[in-house]
Amino acid sequence: MEARAKRRQAIKYARLRDNITRGECARGIALSTKQQDLLALYDDGTLLAEANRLTLISGNGRLRHSDGSFVDIGGSTGGYTRTMLYDWQAPDLTAFEPDDPGDLTAFEPDDPGDVTEFEPDWQGDVSQLATKAPMD
Repeated sequence: MEARAKRRQAIKYARLRDNITRGECARGIALSTKQQDLLALYDDGTLLAEANRLTLISGNGRLRHSDGSFVDIGGSTGGYTRTMLYDWQAPDLTAFEPDDPGDLTAFEPDDPGDVTEFEPDWQGDVSQLATKAPMD
């Protein structure tokens, strides 16, 4: 997922920024404007929110809090055995739900338009097709 990849890249840039600030990098090493823009999105929580939003939509992955804690969601995060043996409860995901989910029309499928051009132009007897002997 691109949102997760951007967040991971920003984390690497944040480490580099910290090393530059502490003077642990060679002279002349600096972050580009593009890297600084990505870091700004990381610092204000935009990348984390977008990664969590897309993870919720996919229904599989790790939802992260800004404090570093996380909740795993998806097919392998619980089941009958865990529920019965360990009194497992499904995680509460309300902390990850946005107050305003925004405009989700971008995720609606495109209108395929007129598909009649793909319909077969014959209206014959199809029983002849089903009687063909199977190939060995």
